[in-house]
Amino acid sequence: LSLCAVADVAVIDEQAIYDPSDGDDRLLVDLKGKMSEAELDWFRLRLVGGRLNKARRGELWRHAPSGYVWRDQLVLDPDDAVRAAVRVVFERFAIEPSIGAVVRWATTTGFKFPTRRTSDEHAEIEWRPLTSGRVAGLLHNPTYTGVYTYGRKPTRKILVDGEIRNRLVRLPLEDWPVRIEG
Repeated sequence: LSLCAVADVAVIDEQAIYDPSDGDDRLLVDLKGKMSEAELDWFRLRLVGGRLNKARRGELWRHAPSGYVWRDQLVLDPDDAVRAAVRVVFERFAIEPSIGAVVRWATTTGFKFPTRRTSDEHAEIEWRPLTSGRVAGLLHNPTYTGVYTYGRKPTRKILVDGEIRNRLVRLPLEDWPVRIEG
C-alpha cells in the first residue's frame, strides 16, 4: 500500500476504488486485509475442530496400518497373508527383541512385508523387503494393541538456522487428544 501511495496508484476491489495516499481509504484497505487474514485463520480452526470431533468418534479415516483396512470403521485386513505377515513380525520380535535382528532375519529368509497404497481393501498389495523403519513403525503403532488414536504426533513450527520448519513432536500418552480403547 505504501508503494501504491507513492506511485499514486489506486487500489480496487469488488466494492470500491481506494486511494492509498488518503488516510481513510488506507485504513479501510488495511482493515479489510486484516479481516481476510483472520477469516482464513477461522476457516482453518473450524476445519481442525471438525477433524478432531470426527477423530473423537473414531471415524477419522487416515491411512490404515498394515493388517487393517477401513470399512465403516477400522477392521482387520480380509487378506490372510497380510494378517499373517504382521503376526510374523511381532512373533519374531518376541524371539529376538531387537529391530535390527528382525530385519536381519527378514533379509536372510527373504521375508517380504505387505503395503497398500491406500486403506481400501481392494487396493493392490505390494510385498517389499522389511526395513528397520517399518518394524519400528509397527512396534510403536498403538493400533496393534487395539487403541484408536489421533494427535499423538502433532507438528510444531520451529526455527532452524533462520528458517521456519515443521517438526513432528511425540506427545506423552496422557496428552494424546484422542485415545479410544478396543
